[in-house]
Amino acid sequence: MFNLSKNLVYYIFVLVLILIFVSFLFFELTSKKESKSQPTSVGNISTDLIPSPGSRYNGPVDQNLEQRQRDLKISQLIKKLPYQASNFYLDYYFSNFSFVLTLYKGKEDQGEKDFIDFLNQNGILSKDWLKNLIIRIQ
Repeated sequence: MFNLSKNLVYYIFVLVLILIFVSFLFFELTSKKESKSQPTSVGNISTDLIPSPGSRYNGPVDQNLEQRQRDLKISQLIKKLPYQASNFYLDYYFSNFSFVLTLYKGKEDQGEKDFIDFLNQNGILSKDWLKNLIIRIQ
């Protein structure tokens, strides 16, 4: 009688383990199917932002791309600073996010020209691209 009850407990234990395993497998498979079948909401799409076929879209995307390219050129310039030339000195101060251009007395015009040439060599087409540009004469 003792053997029968010991075997019965063993069989019940194995049966419970099998049920747990099968239920776990079932829930895993159904959760994967549900995640694949549910569409992702993208919100409302305005048709005004979609260019017509064959046309070029000149909206905010192009403007953002231009600005990102400018920012890239400026960050590359900042890595080269401080820069000492014969007629000017350029530095960047991270504390107030400003460029400081120092022109030397008596060489202001040549320093300004050299500065513009330096910017052009670094892909910066205008000194207006440099926000917070401080010019001082020393």
